[in-house]
Amino acid sequence: MAGVCPPAVVSMVNSLLQSDLPMLEKMQQLTKTLKANNLAWTQDIAPSACLVHPSNRAGQMLSVEDVWSKGVRIVSLGAQKNLLQGSVCIEVSHDVARKTEQLDANRRLVALSHGQLAPVRGDERFLTLGTSHTTAFFKAVEAGCQSGDASVHIKQLEDVLSGWPWLVLSSLVEQACPGVPLFYQLASNASASGQKQISEVEACGLMAMRVKSGASLESAVAELKQADPACRGSLDAICHYVSRYGGKSFGTLMIGTEVMKLKTAAMRETLDSFEILVKDSWELCSSAQVTGASLERVFGKLCVRATLFVLGKDGKDKGGMDKHFADLPEIACAFASELKKGKTETSVSKGSQAASSTGSSSVTNVLECKPEEVALMQNSHMQLGGMYTNVKEHGNKIFVFLKTEKVFVHFGLLVKWRKFKGQPPALCPPAMQELKMVHDSSGVLDEYNKAQMQQLLLDSAWMKKVEAHDLAFTSFPAMVHVMKAFKKVGDLELWPWGTVSKVRAGKPVPKRLLAKGYGCDWLIQPFKSLNQADFTKMPSEEGEGVLCPFFWVRETKDAEAANMMLHVFKKNGNAFPTLRNKRPIEMYETLLYCEEEQQEEAKPKKKAKKE
Repeated sequence: MAGVCPPAVVSMVNSLLQSDLPMLEKMQQLTKTLKANNLAWTQDIAPSACLVHPSNRAGQMLSVEDVWSKGVRIVSLGAQKNLLQGSVCIEVSHDVARKTEQLDANRRLVALSHGQLAPVRGDERFLTLGTSHTTAFFKAVEAGCQSGDASVHIKQLEDVLSGWPWLVLSSLVEQACPGVPLFYQLASNASASGQKQISEVEACGLMAMRVKSGASLESAVAELKQADPACRGSLDAICHYVSRYGGKSFGTLMIGTEVMKLKTAAMRETLDSFEILVKDSWELCSSAQVTGASLERVFGKLCVRATLFVLGKDGKDKGGMDKHFADLPEIACAFASELKKGKTETSVSKGSQAASSTGSSSVTNVLECKPEEVALMQNSHMQLGGMYTNVKEHGNKIFVFLKTEKVFVHFGLLVKWRKFKGQPPALCPPAMQELKMVHDSSGVLDEYNKAQMQQLLLDSAWMKKVEAHDLAFTSFPAMVHVMKAFKKVGDLELWPWGTVSKVRAGKPVPKRLLAKGYGCDWLIQPFKSLNQADFTKMPSEEGEGVLCPFFWVRETKDAEAANMMLHVFKKNGNAFPTLRNKRPIEMYETLLYCEEEQQEEAKPKKKAKKE
């Protein structure tokens, strides 16, 4: 969609965003305004067509742990399309530079998920603002991703993978009014009771984003209060923090995707040690009565160093010195040394105990140790059997620490080796390879059969198409009439133009929409129909949609009044529903059919055997 938002629409949207209306009422009015100006619409969208908006969850985008925990819970209850309500998304930007930023943000998110999120293909068309975690789960399962012990089969999601109704915003809206996506994301989470509550950190990020998009800080706080977050009682304090330290842009110490990384199970042990270190160090500062600039310098360095270490970004000390810390206990030792200048002898003793509380509590006589044992004590991150990398010297090779009998490098150089936390390269087992080859995949076979059924349906419908001048359509109620007489039974045959999708076993389907072929049942879903309200517009102003006579034939309970009958067309083992006239039809007659009547394809009579 090319163009720009009309200035009048931009003015209306900004007025609504700044109004004092309740959040959900404001969202309803905003949606009505956008739809009236063709800047929003409702459309069925499959999960595979979606990515996540970079500003979702205040820049965190997604939590992989929440994606799978919520998704597994949905599967355990039964994933149903009719329960997915309130989904909101926005088009991927048509601006090349902006689109690249959006795709790159999602690629970084996927890279941090370690295979738990579906890869970015590059042809996705929408960015989710609501139902983001649920959509990401469906997409991940469809892509064959796994997470821990979670066992989910794609067949459990057949009902939702074909898509469900979404409110779609034009990319022009974000271009003209940057605050609209943030507002819809906040309103969507507030309206869905199953969504995860907004945390203090996320609230802080949302406030900063809303201010950056042009809203006042007061209105940003008011919107967050309407969302009723878990931190509602702290919002005024968070507002004060943002007003003093938010600045005009975001800092680079930690970004949203790194916050998501900290939520993973693999980081839990490291975060526990981090929290113990910070808590003990703060108590040490308090007991030593360190305040003012000294406290900011010493305790601030500890927090920054520990944070960078946990995030794996501790290349250099913030003071410019070429210093690399091997682990958290070494950071604690540096903190104790820097705190020593402003403490008494008693404080020094307490500081040493607190600084060493995160390390080993045992005492070892190093004079009796072998050199390699001392090296391991000085480099606690090195453990026998562990996997390590040294990217600068050995590229992407992964080494296994097997033994310490002979030492070929200086002990101090062991800090260059980083513990490898990912999955090592592995060879796919031949048995699995045979089972999972694409040409033997049941999913590919289903897609092939679906394509064959789709072509058969459209080819047959094309051969039996009815010309426009032979019919007339009327609205309210929707009806179709013939504009010429059909004298013979079966002269008028209407086919259900639409798309086919495989029916899950045991799911009921109306006979009028049921096709059979390739050993399966198929549901025929009509193409988007022309809105009856568009009948009053000029031909050059017609809306989206088509006129398919099959779906305009009215149903009646009176079999005698019906002039059309449901007929099953069979060919080469495939069956499709059609509507045929069961009696002659006069000009201007309204087409009606009775669902209880059905005519099977007549079988050819066998020739009588000669005596």
